[in-house]
Amino acid sequence: MPTLPGLTPPLVIAVLKQAQFGRELAATRGASGTSRAAENKHTVSRKKRGKLVTPARKRIVEYRDEIRVARRNQSTATKSD
Repeated sequence: MPTLPGLTPPLVIAVLKQAQFGRELAATRGASGTSRAAENKHTVSRKKRGKLVTPARKRIVEYRDEIRVARRNQSTATKSD
């Protein structure tokens, strides 16, 4: 079948568009997979952090209470002098 100069047959155009779509789809799937992996990593990190917050908060409250007691004792000792 002879081709005309400057004319691209429709089948060639369709194949090129399909190839371009395939490349774009692969890139999108790759980016989506990377994004999903990062999201999962952050979810796990938040769960680990959540488990550490309760004991850390408890220690901070204990420390704060000890500081209050120490200040109270210090002010009492200062007043009695």
